[in-house]
Amino acid sequence: MSFNHKYELVVSETETSGDNQALRIEDLQVEFDVQRSTKSKMNQTKVSVYNLSESSRNLIKSFEQKNGFITLSAGYRDSGVSQIFIGNIVKLETFKKDADIVTEITCADGHAAVKDSVTNRRFPEKSTLKSIIETIATQDMNLSIGEVLGKNLNKVFENGLTVEGNSYKYLKNV
Repeated sequence: MSFNHKYELVVSETETSGDNQALRIEDLQVEFDVQRSTKSKMNQTKVSVYNLSESSRNLIKSFEQKNGFITLSAGYRDSGVSQIFIGNIVKLETFKKDADIVTEITCADGHAAVKDSVTNRRFPEKSTLKSIIETIATQDMNLSIGEVLGKNLNKVFENGLTVEGNSYKYLKNV
């Protein structure tokens, strides 16, 4: 039974494929599960692609080693597709399932920023918690952020604040 579904999966070295290597997958059997959250945990997806060529599997493996990205779009053939997920490759597995070779790509948005970002800053006197959060997220983690909401955002650090270490861990603690 066909529901006229359509998907596009782009696996690439960087977030915007541009001149970098990228693999576009559109016509193979895929299964995916996208998990979104409004909490501080990363959105995640697991994409299973059936019967990729060996060269395509090797290319994706090379992207995984460089914090590669996937962009997943889905929709219908007659109305087009919309992007439903973009994120870093966290884990890649290939296994045999009956007569098929399944490549399972586990991804999380912002994974590289969470894992690799480090903050070593001295914030000046009278800095607010909100300005500290925004600076760490945008400058140290290279994330685009929306409106920052929460309690105590106007808290003022009279003597300034020094932050050293993993950026994500600091933001999660505050």
